Amino acid sequence: AQKQLIVTYRKADMDQTARAPSNIIRRICELFPDIKTESVLPAVSAPGYTFAKMAEHPEGYHQAREWFADQPKWAGRLELLEREGDRQQVKLSDKTVQSLYRQGIYASVSKLEKFNRCPFSFHATYHLKAKERRQYRLGAPDTGSFLHDVLEQCAHLIDQSASLSWQTITREECGWLVDRIVDESAPQWFGGLLVSSPRYTYLTARLKRLLSKNLYYISLHFKNGLFRPLGYELEFKEKGDLPPVTLYTGDGAPVKLTGKVDRADVYQTPDGSWIRIVDYKSGPKDLYINDVYYGLNLQLVTYLDAMCTEEEPAGIFYFNVTDPYTRTEVALDGTELAEALRKNYKMKGLVLANRAVLYAMDQDCDGGSDLIPAYVKKDGDVSGSVASEEEFSLLRKQVRSCLKQLACQIEQGRVDVLPVKTKREFACTYCEFSALCGYEGKTGRCRKLTDLSKEEILRRMKEGDNG
Repeated sequence: AQKQLIVTYRKADMDQTARAPSNIIRRICELFPDIKTESVLPAVSAPGYTFAKMAEHPEGYHQAREWFADQPKWAGRLELLEREGDRQQVKLSDKTVQSLYRQGIYASVSKLEKFNRCPFSFHATYHLKAKERRQYRLGAPDTGSFLHDVLEQCAHLIDQSASLSWQTITREECGWLVDRIVDESAPQWFGGLLVSSPRYTYLTARLKRLLSKNLYYISLHFKNGLFRPLGYELEFKEKGDLPPVTLYTGDGAPVKLTGKVDRADVYQTPDGSWIRIVDYKSGPKDLYINDVYYGLNLQLVTYLDAMCTEEEPAGIFYFNVTDPYTRTEVALDGTELAEALRKNYKMKGLVLANRAVLYAMDQDCDGGSDLIPAYVKKDGDVSGSVASEEEFSLLRKQVRSCLKQLACQIEQGRVDVLPVKTKREFACTYCEFSALCGYEGKTGRCRKLTDLSKEEILRRMKEGDNG
């Protein structure tokens, strides 16, 4: 070099680990004590990697931040990173919201539940229409839809048959009916997947056995009680079996909610009628009053509220379509084994605290019930998972309030990355959009909901505290 020599060295690695200058740098400074030393803002050689690191540890990347701010390609992402100091707060523009909901909100109750669990997941599913690539295989949701369809067809055939009835149908007749329906419908489901190979033929045979057992245990609810089917797969929607559930937000905007009731039963007497809602689930499902209070489980109460215009609410239930097993330390004969397995088909949910209604659901519910989660005690009082007429009324009011609040938040354009976490679930556990939202499991903020006692929830609802 004839005029000048520029010597450079780095102060840190790409992961921000500090590095000391080499001995050559120190020696140059000793030989030339008046040498000019200055820091130079370098160009970022690996912007994607550096930006990701900066997002994790923003306090250690001041020079990189200045570089990204000068780059048009990265300035927008940097603004999102710094906006309000919270990367999880995301809001759609008023123009976007107006284009999405010009006619008001028309959505299913399950969509509002999804929004409540995580607004961004709702946004990705229903606004962006993002979905995983469909694979040619049978997944749990597919199986659930198939089970629902077969049970509905079987129920309609029983009602229409001159020789079959819910009160008299036998195990053998349940098996024959299921075989007939599955054989007729299997080729049309999933593009013929159920009949495409010996493996799926075996799976179809297993599904037949599963459905046959469950159809028979469903019939026990009508054999042992006085409730009768009111309808199957009843749809709340325009031109459906029932009109959509219509609510109005604070500013008067209409909210029309749709849904489908797997089964509704009625118990009619000269003094009045009672309705119960039954939802079939292909996996374990229970009704927790905390989930209803916080707006995470709204469907059953919404449907009950919509159908009980003149009738009284009798209960809301989940019937788990399952193939249970039992553990025992002693050998059981056929009758004892059937009784042990029968308890696994008990419905889960909430029953009206009315002795006449309990007997109408299970005439053998003294001291315990294999059909419903409630029973009549020796002194005549009812016990178990029960709620009084006032408590059902409070739950219905609470659910209506939750639905309005959620609809208002959707209208405001909220699509925050804010998953719900309770004692029983974390919204991110099975979410397919974790790579899209960038939620940091260890440092990210979530909405933690604490379980409350039933008494505390009822007190809050009476005081108008909507959670």
